[in-house]
Amino acid sequence: MVTKSLAGAAAIHEHLTEQKALFSAQRFHDVAYHHAPEVTFMTFRVSETLQASGEQREQRGIESYTFRDGRLATKDVYRKPVKL
Repeated sequence: MVTKSLAGAAAIHEHLTEQKALFSAQRFHDVAYHHAPEVTFMTFRVSETLQASGEQREQRGIESYTFRDGRLATKDVYRKPVKL
């Protein structure tokens, strides 16, 4: 299991730069939002192609978001590989 915590714009920018170097393609499919009073969830499927090997993989995932004072407070992402 990989755990990563990003705090602030610089850390988010660095993460996105790493993702662009790692994947030659990354596409989200079947995105659906589910709203509850204190949390919002997004379910999805993502298809990725690794830059170095050309390997294709697919994952299903869920993201949870909480908000405070009208701004994003937390975002957690959970993914599980799907066999192709």
